[in-house]
Amino acid sequence: MFADIDECKYPETYTCHGKCLNTIGDYECKCPLGMRGDGKRGCSGFGIITIIISVVVGVVGVLLLLIGGWWLYKITEKRKSIKLKQKFFRQNGGLLLQQQLSSSDQGISKTKVFSSEELETATDGFNVNRILGQGGQGTVYKGMLADGVIVAVKRSLSVDQTHLTTNVQGTHGYLDPEYFWSSQYTDKSDVYSFGVVLAELLTRQKAILTNESQERKNLAAHFVLLMEENRIFDIVDAQIKEHCPKEDVIGVANIAMRCLNLNGKKRPTMKQVTSELERIIQLSQKKDVQQNNEEADQSITAEVISARDDASTSITCSSFQVDQALSSSDVEPLVPFKTW
Repeated sequence: MFADIDECKYPETYTCHGKCLNTIGDYECKCPLGMRGDGKRGCSGFGIITIIISVVVGVVGVLLLLIGGWWLYKITEKRKSIKLKQKFFRQNGGLLLQQQLSSSDQGISKTKVFSSEELETATDGFNVNRILGQGGQGTVYKGMLADGVIVAVKRSLSVDQTHLTTNVQGTHGYLDPEYFWSSQYTDKSDVYSFGVVLAELLTRQKAILTNESQERKNLAAHFVLLMEENRIFDIVDAQIKEHCPKEDVIGVANIAMRCLNLNGKKRPTMKQVTSELERIIQLSQKKDVQQNNEEADQSITAEVISARDDASTSITCSSFQVDQALSSSDVEPLVPFKTW
């Protein structure tokens, strides 16, 4: 009889790379879960803990990628939304509205512009129970602001997707901004539209500009902005700058700017516009006549001097030649009258 030894207690002597199990006269060594081979000689493969860690790391990595992708998507969508709002803001006369709000002489310093979210909240999501009335220009809702003030909110027909959308699109760029607030056309609305036409004539551009990036903006707003910055010739057509007097261009541009005033009461009447344009034309024609006369006088003087140089010593002959030159001179305007 011999005493059994517990080999598992002597790992230095009895090698085991896994789980040691004592047996009578010997011992067993099992590889860890997930690994294979003889535990006494060595195990191969990955242990369960290693596998679990790998799986956890992989799952966390995928989650981080998903969260990062979702975050980038939200940022991209938010930027697109901001750019789209800015685009619509410019297209619908937003720059002109800013000009009106910032002008101290407009008498609207207390005017506040509400966002679509604020109006939707005030009307409880444009609840049908809040409808005060409906008309040819839109639906009026009863609203309550955050400070408790009761207001009437008008939702235009273009938002309600009705036939008015087509009508407004047909005049987009020429439409009086006051129409969006009052839904009423007046004589001064025609003046505004004529101001857009004058801007088109001076710039030879359409009422809605489209740049290289296909971004659209309002010609009237851009025209007024350049006028305020004294940079109107940055947009005036090259041929007009070349062939038309600078003061005439500035005069017509000033008329156009007055027609594009956001405050309809401060726009001139069409009669005043016509009178101003006629005055510019008459002044331009007077300048042309004066210039033509000066050039004609210079031409006659040159002919007289030439006749004197070529005349004989006879006073009678010289006089005849000069008289003949003067009588036969057919003076024509050198520059035709300009018309605007």
